[in-house]
Amino acid sequence: MHIRKIGIKEQIGRKIYVKHGILYHEISGMLQDDEPVFFRAQKDRYMAIGLFHRYLTVIFTLEDGQANVITAYSSPPWQKRLHKAKK
Repeated sequence: MHIRKIGIKEQIGRKIYVKHGILYHEISGMLQDDEPVFFRAQKDRYMAIGLFHRYLTVIFTLEDGQANVITAYSSPPWQKRLHKAKK
């Protein structure tokens, strides 16, 4: 999956930072630099698990190469194992 651009609405970015302590540059770094493992989550949503200073899970929609972030959080142990198994 090729992501050309990352979009995060201001209120969603604030929620992700306040609730999970994750900054925009961590999300963009993981999605664009790390070559994360992608999964189909729900009908039009995807989940990416990757490593950028720590394991992150990002849920997003994809439209014309732009990932529109819905949420992001530190990956729980089972998702870390899933990432390692798929790499």
